[in-house]
Amino acid sequence: LLHSHVLVANVGQAVDDGRWRTLDARQLYRHAKTAGYLYQAQLRHELTRALGVEWLPVVHGCADIDGVPRVVVVAFSQRRVEIEARMAQRGESSAKAAQVATLDTRRAKGDAGDQATLRRNWRSRAAALGFTARDVSLLLGRSVPLPLDAAEASRIVGELAGPSGLSAQASSFTATDVLQACCQRLPAGAAVEEVEALAAAVLDPAAGVAVRLLDPDTATTGDVIRRGDGRLVPVPDNVRYSTPQLLALEADMLARAVARRDAGVGMVDRDIVDRVLVERSSLSGEQREMVAALTTSGAGVEVVVGKAGAGKTYALDAARAAWQTAGHTVIGCALAARAAAELEAGAGVDSYTVAGLLADVERAGASRWLGASTVVVVDEAGMVGTRTLARLLGHAETVGAKVVLVGDHRQLPEIDAGGGFRGLAARLDAIQLVDNRRQGAVWERAALNELRDGNPSVALAAYTAHARIVVADNADVCREQLVSDWWAATADQLDARDVTAGVGTVGVMVAARRSDVDDLNERARRRLAATGRLTGPAVTDSGGRDFQSGDQVMALRNDRRLGVINGSRGTATAVDSDQRSVTVRLTDHRQVILPAGYLDAGHLTHGYAITGHKAQGLTTDQAWVLGSDNLYREWGYVAMSRARHSTRLYLVDHRGNNHTRVLPRRRLSIQPGSGQPALHAPRGSRGSPQHRHPR
Repeated sequence: LLHSHVLVANVGQAVDDGRWRTLDARQLYRHAKTAGYLYQAQLRHELTRALGVEWLPVVHGCADIDGVPRVVVVAFSQRRVEIEARMAQRGESSAKAAQVATLDTRRAKGDAGDQATLRRNWRSRAAALGFTARDVSLLLGRSVPLPLDAAEASRIVGELAGPSGLSAQASSFTATDVLQACCQRLPAGAAVEEVEALAAAVLDPAAGVAVRLLDPDTATTGDVIRRGDGRLVPVPDNVRYSTPQLLALEADMLARAVARRDAGVGMVDRDIVDRVLVERSSLSGEQREMVAALTTSGAGVEVVVGKAGAGKTYALDAARAAWQTAGHTVIGCALAARAAAELEAGAGVDSYTVAGLLADVERAGASRWLGASTVVVVDEAGMVGTRTLARLLGHAETVGAKVVLVGDHRQLPEIDAGGGFRGLAARLDAIQLVDNRRQGAVWERAALNELRDGNPSVALAAYTAHARIVVADNADVCREQLVSDWWAATADQLDARDVTAGVGTVGVMVAARRSDVDDLNERARRRLAATGRLTGPAVTDSGGRDFQSGDQVMALRNDRRLGVINGSRGTATAVDSDQRSVTVRLTDHRQVILPAGYLDAGHLTHGYAITGHKAQGLTTDQAWVLGSDNLYREWGYVAMSRARHSTRLYLVDHRGNNHTRVLPRRRLSIQPGSGQPALHAPRGSRGSPQHRHPR
């Protein structure tokens, strides 16, 4: 709850001529987050030493004192509540938006009284919440600060060097990332000098924990300073590092994959391939080339890179038919159970999650699941982390199986440290599917190509020119307009006599954050309820979410016993209020009954709107996409490429007065209030370090 304000003058006196000049504050802003982590670590250290308090886990650099009720923390965080309310009003969530909201909601301090008055008021407010002076006294003297000795420092350094440390979710990192990671692992805090020494030990070349990357495109930020003599000097502030373990693993994976180019596995006679292709006359030329290459090359590892809507799954179905005709066993897998189910339905391949397949292989042995006649197809492989890919490729190599990696490294990135798929695509001369067969409009296919290639301004200008971007003056108006447009397009398909048809057959709403999805879902439900589309009794889950017959729903957890996986969608056809269960007709026409336990665990939600991650791999007729201030290119490309016929992007701009408008043709889509493109360049910290040479 404690915080301090730091005032930094925006001018400085030059050493050479004594003149006062404005500071180049880029480095201050870049280090602001890390400075916050260090401040919080020092604060925890001082309070532990002075008061003997204990701490809850560190989250994003901050920790609460153990034993203070949450209701008290919230009540004494009024400024944070005000800031979050303003951000919600503006439909924003980024760190920059938080700074703007902080300034917008700041009030004059006024006369708060002397310290005695302040303390008396604080005690009174806490007592009203049931938190008394005695409760406070029970929090004191519970711990003794321990020094950050050599043993503890060694433990932290070792953890940061391992697969669960600095390279767990990013393949490269900076010195500021190391400082933040050190603070995260010090629940009782430490002096700033100790944290800095610990970070220096991690980055010390002699320690063998971090390797400096020298690729000029990624090793520094690219910022420069112009000296007094006119020379431009680079600012080597953001030098990137990786771990020897990850670099070695990736190098080994790439080398082994290259060595299997002539493995002679997964081979099919050309006459079989030709017959399969004749039976599938609708395959395009590049799809036919893909099928022929996969089934006749004999390579142990092959990569297919396909744009959104390029027909990867349809072509895989033809390859599967050729392999099976030739006597090969084809197994599919994907990171998400939903993607695995779609691969199975679309390509006819028995499919599993990557985690499930690896668990079975490593429990029973690779030879029990894989063999020399096995072909393993990994769909959406661009989302699979490098370490996981290496494990799967290693097992396949052991038994001589063929692995086909299918994906697009320009769609949603890996959750774990990644770049392996992109590296394999470059080293193995990936098969490319470049023709978008999903969107009907030529201009939209061209715009999506620009977005995929990193030119969001060009892409959004095209959407603007075709009146596909809607701007509102605040988040509430923006979301109401989005849901109204969705409702206008989907309401006509709802026949009260056949609610199993479902709302989502025409289109879907897409948003980045789960909280935004929940809000859109609630607004959609109100429209269904108002028009009598929701009928019968309601059942309420433990989180307060209501379900009725007619609701479109989505499962959030795999439960094969119940017949659902994470991402299963359908329409509620019956509700048993006594048993508190919901009967759902899924989109594949199966009927399942979801019991109270599944609902109360929060595993069922409404399905009128979905997140971008749930949307990847989905094809629909129309999409209504809620923009925000922190979208990135890959997410935007996925969200904007789902619909065959129409996609609209909804943004908030705070310079009007409570109305919506289609963005004028003369204006480019903007990040609300800033004049900047709404979609940013891709975030680069997850990318592969494989092409960079360590020193």
